[in-house]
Formats: sequence, C-alpha cells, structure tokens
Amino acid sequence: MFYSGSAALCGCIFGFFVGTFLFPNVIWQAYRIMYDLPDLEYVFNPILALISLFVAMFCSVGATWFSCRYELRETPSNLLRPKTPKAGKRIFLEKIPFLWKRFKFLHKVTMRNIFRYKKRFFMMVVGISGCTALLVTGFGVRDSIADVAKQQFEEIQIYDGSINFQEPQDPKAETEFTETAKKYASSYTYTAEKSIELLFKDKSKEINLVIVEDFENTEKFLNLHRTNGSSLKYPELNSCIISHKIAKDYKISEGDTIRLRDGDLKEIEVTVGGIFENFVYNYIYLRFDTYQEKFGQKPEYKSTYINFSKDQNVHQAAAEFMKLETVSSVAVN
Repeated sequence: MFYSGSAALCGCIFGFFVGTFLFPNVIWQAYRIMYDLPDLEYVFNPILALISLFVAMFCSVGATWFSCRYELRETPSNLLRPKTPKAGKRIFLEKIPFLWKRFKFLHKVTMRNIFRYKKRFFMMVVGISGCTALLVTGFGVRDSIADVAKQQFEEIQIYDGSINFQEPQDPKAETEFTETAKKYASSYTYTAEKSIELLFKDKSKEINLVIVEDFENTEKFLNLHRTNGSSLKYPELNSCIISHKIAKDYKISEGDTIRLRDGDLKEIEVTVGGIFENFVYNYIYLRFDTYQEKFGQKPEYKSTYINFSKDQNVHQAAAEFMKLETVSSVAVN
C-alpha cells in the first residue's frame, strides 16, 4: 500500500503542476504565433489539487488493499502451493471435429480461454467494443471536419484568395495594385470587413460584417444559397443577409429586423433579406450604400477577393502581391 500510495502521490503532484503550468503555456504560446495575446496568468486551485490527490490515493491504495486482502488472510504454506487448476471441460467447437482440427494450437488455446473463462470473455468483448467505438468516432469526426473546408471554399466562398491591405488604398497604391492584378488575376473586388455586434431581442453576438464593393457581380466570388440549395441574391438596400448558424441560434427569420452596433456604439436597424448556408465563422453581408446611409460614413475597403488567372501559379502570384508595400497578407484558398 505504501508503494502504490507513494507512486500515486508523486504522480499526482508532478501531473498536477505539469497540467497547471506546462500545458497551458505550450497551448498559449502556440496561439501567440497567430494572435497578439497578453501574458498568461496562472491560477493555482488548492481545493482542486486536494480533490485530485484524494482521488488518486483512494484509487491506487484502495485497489491495492482490495487485491491483497484475501491473500493476506491465507497461511504462507497455502500461498506457496500452486492453485488447483480448473476442471477440464470441452467447449462446443471441439464437438465439431472437421472444424476444430483445422485450428492452430494457439487458436485452440484462445478459444478455450474465451469460452471457459467468462471474465476473459466479457473483458474481450468490452475491450474490442470500446476500441472499435473509438475508431468509428475518430473516423466520423475526421469525415465531418474534412467536408467542412471543401463545402466552404468550393461551394460558398469560391474566390481563389483574399488580399489584406495595411490601410485603405490611395490612388497611387490602387494603381500599383491594378497593374499587378492585370498580370495575375482574372477578376477581383474590394471588400470591407469588420467585427460588429448583432443585437436581436435580448441577445447580442459578435459577427463578421462584409461589404462587397462590386455587389452586382458577387457570383464570381460568392455562391450564396439557402440550406435547401436555392440561390440567394446579394441584399437589397436597407437589408442584409446573415449566415444560417447565427440565425438558427438566435431564432432569426427572413423579414425580421435586427440591430447592428459598431465600435463607436452607434446602432442601425436593417431587415433580414435572406439566410445563407455557411460553415466557417458567422457572416453578415451589407451593401456599401446601406452602410454609408445608416452609419453616415463610407466603408473602409482594406481587403480584396481575387480570382487568379487559370494559367497562373497561385503561390507565385501571391508572392508577387506580397511585394507591394501596402499589402499586409495574402491568403490562398
């Protein structure tokens, strides 16, 4: 009991501190590669530590005591003698000679162990069932996630890539970008993207607002459609379209009026003109004239949806766009 208890004590102390300090730090540093995050604050929970220690000690020491209690009641002479083997018994398969004699020796031993010892039989069934369930679950999760990217970037957001600028384009920068786009792109359109707060009844949610400058030709870049597959047009003036997930969670229907609040706490009201299918992030699309009329300012076009020419190497083309001073990043779908 001392042996099992000391192992549990050392393992619990080491594991608790590793889980509290090392793992969060590794995960935090990984996220800091992509995001600008503050320093991590560690909070030690003594109650949780004591509960973990108690459970570990109880399980290890308790299991040791439970296993040894009958053995320690026996006299040493009885423990030294080999246990009487279980009486031999033929299994059902042995009564089928033409099948039984074709088994190899190890297969026969395995069959006898399975059918003569019920505990081993049930352990085998439970073990194989558990492993199979994990495999099925793993393949199911993989297949579910793998199709998400395909549906999102081949059926909804069908543009080849997006280019982000450091600031809205001035005439000189726009000219340089246009000249480069003529060489490598078949079509492109400026977009304004920002995080905005959606308000409906007593609920609120941060959502990505997207304003496409050339909204009359969005079919080159976006295939907006409902969950039943029917096509959906870009929103009309004073209306918007939102992704299906946010509409489902907040019970928003077509024709409802929602409010949008920007970073300056200015609110506007727009009508939901459609709900489109979407799998990655939540989006709301507006026309630029709706945004300008409601918020009283022009949208800042700091990104671009782009389709590369068919004969272009997309990664080489992306590298050429990155050479422009005003371009901050290029994402290739």
